[in-house]
Amino acid sequence: MKETRTLLLIFFLAATTLACRFTAPTPIGDPVAETETPVTPPAPNMDSSAVDAHINAYVNEKNLNGASLIVTDSGGNVIYQKNYGANFDENTVVPIASATKWLTGATVMTLVEDGLIQSLDDPVSKYLPYFTDKSAKSNIPIRQMLAFTSGLPDHIEVQDDPNITQQDECAFVAENVELLRDPGTGFEYGGLQEELAACVAEAVTGKPFREIMQERLLDPLNMTDTQLANLVNRNPRNPDYTSSNQLAPG
Repeated sequence: MKETRTLLLIFFLAATTLACRFTAPTPIGDPVAETETPVTPPAPNMDSSAVDAHINAYVNEKNLNGASLIVTDSGGNVIYQKNYGANFDENTVVPIASATKWLTGATVMTLVEDGLIQSLDDPVSKYLPYFTDKSAKSNIPIRQMLAFTSGLPDHIEVQDDPNITQQDECAFVAENVELLRDPGTGFEYGGLQEELAACVAEAVTGKPFREIMQERLLDPLNMTDTQLANLVNRNPRNPDYTSSNQLAPG
């Protein structure tokens, strides 16, 4: 039972956090309808009423469309599954936002494995010609971009501009964005560093990052419901935002 309670907590947090951050709001006060998918095998002696009540309250409080909860045992067998919301279930496609970061990293790593990116320790200036000076910014290794230790800030306004390309954005970073700290000396979580890594990927393949991820990661893994998405007020070329119908993409 301890293992089941732990898994329940993990999947509850995943489901409610995903719904909280990435589903469109519904009008305040709308009742939450529940739909329940039959479970095989039945959850043994598990009373989910407290969890159900909490998720229902959270969905109403945050004005969400809904949420999905899936609990598995250590063998991956579903022992409990429930959907909350009138039109929300495990097949609903939602933006997964920062969960895209590991997809971006995995895509870049396929280029390292194939030798298109020679080393994670290569500086960004090796692949992006607009990093031409000898500053610390031009010498940031790709490894630090993927580890959020490059010293670059979390976010800049041009990331949201739908009228520029990925390479335009990276050129803007090279010319205008200052480091918060020396590369490798601190952690700064955010999408900007991932986008620089995506620019390197575009440079070595000659393809938009959307196509690179599709060809190298999503198609081989048969992730048919996951794609880089053009979200409202987001740059459609931004490798930091993906949509998926999966709680954990992949």
